[in-house]
Amino acid sequence: MAAAQTKGLSAAPSKQPTANAVRTIPAVKCVDHDTLAACKSFKELIDVRDKGLLAQVLGTLNEDQRHTAYVCFRPNADTFSIVEFSIPRLKSYHPQLFTQDDFARYADDTHPTNALMRASMEQQKKMEENSVFMDFSDPPAVSQYTKDKWYQNHSKEFLYSPNIVSDWRYQDGIDMGPVMDMGEWRIFASSKNGKQNDPPSWFLGGYAWIERYNGQHGDELIRDEDPKHGHINVDMSSIQIHYKFENPAGDMVDYTMRIHRLTGRFVESFTGPYGTNSESGTCMIYR
Repeated sequence: MAAAQTKGLSAAPSKQPTANAVRTIPAVKCVDHDTLAACKSFKELIDVRDKGLLAQVLGTLNEDQRHTAYVCFRPNADTFSIVEFSIPRLKSYHPQLFTQDDFARYADDTHPTNALMRASMEQQKKMEENSVFMDFSDPPAVSQYTKDKWYQNHSKEFLYSPNIVSDWRYQDGIDMGPVMDMGEWRIFASSKNGKQNDPPSWFLGGYAWIERYNGQHGDELIRDEDPKHGHINVDMSSIQIHYKFENPAGDMVDYTMRIHRLTGRFVESFTGPYGTNSESGTCMIYR
């Protein structure tokens, strides 16, 4: 992946192919000269019905969520990304499972019922915390202090539904694996009382949350920041991806990608010891 992201960079903007919003696999036509190599690799995998790529582009049939994918061709390189996620339907959202008041209510462990309730609540809280940070390692990669802060950061104004946003990178037609962030989609709690089947929703990954919290609280959780992990958030208008990787020369490169959700226009930036290079283009949109 590192090698792919440091090839063929140019500060000059590229031509913009038209974004395509489609529901089924189309007959892909590669006509833009600047993205020809990447588009041909994508088309080749489409034509042979590569199961992995099709799953990333179309998702799976599920009435509880709707899938969206952005296929983004990097200009002047045989590299493309598939940024994909599934947005939960309204019925999948719920409030924070337990509040601090709930834990306080069962703090008296002298009564067997209280002890049982608190143990059950603690178990569910731990499962939710570990899942959102994808942390089932021993010893844990993220401290309990950070996980507690994340849990306490929930607001009564919102409803939540856990999920993953992934950025799959293909180089020379080969799947190099994903960068992903586990987190929560959220909607306003008042949406439950409305008539919308798909109210406005946005996503904040666990590591994106750590990065945001550190920015607001003077790096309080800096010990649990993992710069090589995907930091992904999806707001009402855009998708933002941020992480660092080591290039073949051994230099750390700071990578960011921003995609406009409606138009598919994107910008990639690579910042290393010798400055910043950027690429831009327009993603195909599948939903």
